[in-house]
Amino acid sequence: MSTANISTRVSLRWPPEPAYETTDTVSLSVGGWYVDLRIHCESGKVEWAMAGQRVVESASPSIVVFTHTIDSLQLFDTADIGTFKKLSNGDDLETGKMIRHDLPGAPVCEYEELWRSLDIPKTVPKEHGYAWVLESEEMLPNISMLKQEYESVKVVKTFLGRVPGHYIALRQTQWYQEKQVDGKTVLTKAGGEVSGRREMWNATTGQNAAVKYAVGAECDSLPSLVTAGETLQFNGEGEGPWRSPGRVVIVDGTRFLVRAFEELPITINGE
Repeated sequence: MSTANISTRVSLRWPPEPAYETTDTVSLSVGGWYVDLRIHCESGKVEWAMAGQRVVESASPSIVVFTHTIDSLQLFDTADIGTFKKLSNGDDLETGKMIRHDLPGAPVCEYEELWRSLDIPKTVPKEHGYAWVLESEEMLPNISMLKQEYESVKVVKTFLGRVPGHYIALRQTQWYQEKQVDGKTVLTKAGGEVSGRREMWNATTGQNAAVKYAVGAECDSLPSLVTAGETLQFNGEGEGPWRSPGRVVIVDGTRFLVRAFEELPITINGE
């Protein structure tokens, strides 16, 4: 059974307040990894962008932990823990606790998010049935390995995610900085603005590819499937190391680790 999924958020609720939705949110997941981009509808800016691991802690009840390797809100040390309940209409109700940035002091509050899975077509053009998540190979060194030279340590972290018909790319420069915690100075991970791209196309025909969003200073330098032309593929995609999680592939000159890869069990057009 495929693990590839495309989810859009229907609403957010902070009980006892009413539910609302001010973003265009899509989350792509394959295997144990995800890429999530939330664009504020009115401003067109990133409200929240994140990517990392998606760890299923329990199947019944359904409890999932989301780590934040990339996070525009810099919640790197906070893993979201969501409990999911399938509703009668097929939507998923996620409940849990998370920081509420729109309130003074950013308190941790209970939340409810309503998610809807989008259909993945059963018929696609040849070599268009791939789903994957890639993470750039370069990573910050472990804090315990650093001494005084932490100020010069900086990496550019990129995640790419694809499920037929949808593609998301996120990039964030990351470093370490000193922070006061309980009166003590500690080193913590910090990050800059997240640049992102969300691209869409008709997965059944492989046509009508378009850039839905391109945001942030680095958006034009992010790998793009749209600019790859009619193939909607990166060089070598689906071949050799692409099919083996943990292997390295090259995209636009950058080394990426394959975090998850699937060739979906779907019919090829004309066959």
